[in-house]
Amino acid sequence: MISGCENTKIYLYDSNALLTSTDNNIDAHAQCLLKTLDNHQSGSIHSLDLNPFQSNLLASGAGQSEIFIWDLNNPSQPMCPGTKQQPLDDVQCVAWNNQVQHILASTSSGRCVVWDLRKNESIIKISENMSKLKAKLVAWHPDIATQLCLSSDDDHTPFMQLWDLRFSSSPVRVLEGHQRYHKNKNLL
Repeated sequence: MISGCENTKIYLYDSNALLTSTDNNIDAHAQCLLKTLDNHQSGSIHSLDLNPFQSNLLASGAGQSEIFIWDLNNPSQPMCPGTKQQPLDDVQCVAWNNQVQHILASTSSGRCVVWDLRKNESIIKISENMSKLKAKLVAWHPDIATQLCLSSDDDHTPFMQLWDLRFSSSPVRVLEGHQRYHKNKNLL
């Protein structure tokens, strides 16, 4: 089990030991802790994603546009996928491509960046002025390597967009009509 926390740390736990533990105190949980990854410098860990092709590769996104790729077999030296995106902001989501093992997407400051880890750089940027959407979450199409979905949690633009990166000037499809549900049980 992997957990990202508000204290800039990532914790790796022995999930079998957690499941079989009958003791619910903090010391018992601490005994299940395998490793602490603490290279992030600021902000909470907002997103974690394991590579579907190489389960030892973990992507993490945190504050100040920090994205790290960790080799869980040797986590002492995480790599950055490229230059930090400006302006510096919290990375809200990281997602590995389901078809191409060296492609990763991230969202922050209302934009989506697609990274090519072989080149160690960003290859596509979808900005708010292109998408009319403050992207918070990104998910790759399960079968089509060039398609991804962006969504927002903004009260004024609660919609999703499907993008085909071969034609990245505008979304292929916009899914509207969603309403955001609030804690007071009123729909806006």
